[in-house]
Amino acid sequence: NDETRFHLNGVLFESNGTTARMVSTDGHRLSKVDRKMAKGPQLSAGVIVPKKGVLEIKKILDGATNCKLGIKTPFAFVQVDDLAVTGSHLDPDVETAAFRIVQEACGNALRHSRGRRLQILGSVAADAVDLSVVDDGGGIEPSVVADARRQGHFGLDSMRDRAESVGGSLDLGLDDDGFRVRFQWESRS
Repeated sequence: NDETRFHLNGVLFESNGTTARMVSTDGHRLSKVDRKMAKGPQLSAGVIVPKKGVLEIKKILDGATNCKLGIKTPFAFVQVDDLAVTGSHLDPDVETAAFRIVQEACGNALRHSRGRRLQILGSVAADAVDLSVVDDGGGIEPSVVADARRQGHFGLDSMRDRAESVGGSLDLGLDDDGFRVRFQWESRS
C-alpha cells in the first residue's frame, strides 16, 4: 500500500527458515525476490535494511565470494572475511516524528530566535533517540506563543503531539546554551 511504500526506503528482508523474501521500492517500482534457503533464519518479523545500509553492504560485498548474513530484528549483521558490519533500523513512525520535530524547531529558530547560532545535537539508535535543536537567541515569550495559536499556528503543539504519538517526550526552554527543543524516545520492547 502507499503507506508501506512511503516508509520502505531500503530492502525489506523476511525469512521463515526455508524461504527468504526481499522487497524493495524506489517509490514508483516494486521489486520482490523469493529464494529457497536451506537452514535460513526464522524471523518473527521482517527487518528493513535502510538504503544507506544496502549501499554500504554492497561496497563490502564487492568482489567477495562468501559472506554471512545475520538478522535479529531490528538489526542486520554482515560478515565478509574478517570484516563485520552491523546496522539497525529506527521505527519509521519515530524516524518521521524526529525529522518533523527537528524541521519545525529549526524553522522556528530561524524565523523567531534573533540568535546567530543554531545547533542540532544528539544521537539516534534503533532503540533510542535524543535530539536537541539549540539556538543562542533569547527564547520565546509566552505571549508570542498565545498570539501564534490565536492566528492558527500550532508549531509547538504539533511538535509535542508528534513526540507523544510515538511514546516520546518534548521539552522546551532556556538553558545555558540558549533556547532548546529536546525530543527523547526510548523503545519499550
